[in-house]
Order: sequence, then structure tokens, then C-alpha cells
Amino acid sequence: MYLISSLLRHLLYPSFSRSGVFRAFRNRKMKNALTVVTYHGVFPKKYKVEDRLFDGNLIRSYEFQEQLRLLKSNYNVIRPEEFNACFERDDSLPPNSILITCDDGLLNNVTEMLPILKHEGLSCLFFITTESAKSFLPILWHEELYLMLKRALRDLAGAKVKNGNLPREAWWKFIKEFSRVGQGNRQEVIDRLRQELGLKKDWGTFIRENQALKERFMLLSLPDLELLRNAGMTLGSHTCTHPILSLLPRNVAQYEIEASRHNLEHELGVRVWALSYPFGDPASVTSREMSIAEHAGYRCGFINYGGLVASAKESPFCLQRVHVSADMTLAEFEAHVSGFHTAFRDRIIRQKTI
Repeated sequence: MYLISSLLRHLLYPSFSRSGVFRAFRNRKMKNALTVVTYHGVFPKKYKVEDRLFDGNLIRSYEFQEQLRLLKSNYNVIRPEEFNACFERDDSLPPNSILITCDDGLLNNVTEMLPILKHEGLSCLFFITTESAKSFLPILWHEELYLMLKRALRDLAGAKVKNGNLPREAWWKFIKEFSRVGQGNRQEVIDRLRQELGLKKDWGTFIRENQALKERFMLLSLPDLELLRNAGMTLGSHTCTHPILSLLPRNVAQYEIEASRHNLEHELGVRVWALSYPFGDPASVTSREMSIAEHAGYRCGFINYGGLVASAKESPFCLQRVHVSADMTLAEFEAHVSGFHTAFRDRIIRQKTI
């Protein structure tokens, strides 16, 4: 399987992209489908990647611009409000529609992504947590946890952790355990862990004092959200605190989804009609969360896997997205956007089961 994947990425997909195979496939097979592309941010210019897995959701600025220009040249990139109109007024979308989204609400969404979006004349649906409505610049708790564990291991070893990496399984175990409690209790547990690791309360000061680290890890503030709005961007909800919703008791999951929309609308003075489920993988989002989102007054909900959306109105609270990662080549990006990759993968799977 590794050999096939390598051949696709480095030989076949570049050739298919140059020769227009992907665009022809989309026009012939999936012209009326929608592709939703999701980003998680763009690396600050001076940020040094030490852990490729941890930083795997972000891409470089030149890659972001290349991808946007490819979308502009070969597809119909629609504005978020055009997408919402298909629900509001029962409008149909243009052929080969592409919707651009971005999760987490990191500071680099304004410092790195926004100038490129404005230069290319494109709009994005930014999903933010209500942490961004606070007066200080917090960090997403699961990334804070990673940095805290990494700092503790570094201090313990007296040097950098080997290859700059942490055991991913251990970190993910913490994420799942800490997602099972509400926001207040979760922060108490994290604070107790910090003390047990021997870290001072102000251990994270180095992040705020380094501009590259600040843009990589800190969340958007209210003035930043106003900048996005004034630039023609649309804001959606990413829950209150970004937990794994499926692990929470129903009443806590309901609060995360409902209170986020209410608080963001109150602070921003706009209608929040879209929700992006945190993490967004099959284990993190179940029919329960989709039902809660629908009853909370959202128009739609986005997961973070899959391919093309045949009809947004048939499954509005389980809208698939193409997740852009740091190791995705431009040709591979188009293979996913066009729907070719998913169709090819499904065909291989079917052949193996016959």
C-alpha cells in the first residue's frame, strides 16, 4: 500500500494534474457536487517545525497561495454566504463549487491567511471557539497540554526531547481523558498535572514573548475577529472549548454547542449559522452531536474527513470536508478536491473485498 501511495503522490498525480485529468474527471462525474476544503492555519514565517505530526495540520504561506490559485483557475470558489443561501432561499450552487473553511481560530488566521485571501479576492468560513471572545490570548487546551508535557520532559532530560517529538499515544490518551469533563473541571485537572510535572504557573510565558510562537499557538481576540468580518470573512462556531464531544455527557456536549453559538452571536452581533465539530473524525462526532447541533439552531455542521458533498441539503449536519495537511503536495491536493482520490480509493477497496 505504501508503494501505491508513493507512486500516486510523486508520479501519477502530478502527471494527471498537468494534463487536466482531475478537472475532466470532476466535470464528467461530479460537476454538481460541492467540495469543502478545510485548513487549520498557516505557519508564521519564522516558526520552526520540530514535530511534523503535531504541526501536521498547518501549511506554509506559499502552499496556501498555490492552492487558492489552483482553485480559482479551475473551480468555482463560492463565498460562505452563497453556501448559506442554498438553505435560506433554496438556491442551487454553481457547477464545481468549492467552499473554503478554517478551524480553530489561531492568530495566524489574521497575520498569515487573511492577507493572502484578500490578495486572491476569496472568502473563508472561519470556525472559532468562544475562547476568542475573552480579553486575553489563550491557547487551545489540547495544544497547551502538548507544550506543557514537552516542556516538562525537556526540563527533566536537561535537553530537547529526541527529535522534538512526544509519544503521540500518550498525548492522545490525555486528550480523551480530559475531554470527558467540562471546561472548569478540565482546567483544574490540567493545573494539577502542571504542578505534578513541576512547572510554574507562568511556564508558558515564552510563547507570548516570541512572535512566531504567539502566532502559531495563540487564539484570535475580539479585535481580530472584527478584522476578519470587515474583510468579508464569515465566522462560525467551533464549540466553546474544543473537546471531543462524543466523550462528554449529553448535557455538557449540549452546552458546548449551544452556548458557543449564543456567546459568539452576543459578542459579535452576527448570526452564527455553521458549526464545525472539534477534531471531526468518526469517533468524535456521532448522530447525537448532529442532533444537538440541529436543535441548537445551526443551519449545518461540518465533519473533518471524507470527500465531496453530493447534496448539502440531504445531510446538512454531516458535511464532509477535504482536510489539508502539511505533507499534501499540490497535485495531491487537486486529486482530493476533484473527487478523483476518493473515487480511486473506494474502487481499490471494492476490488479487495470481491
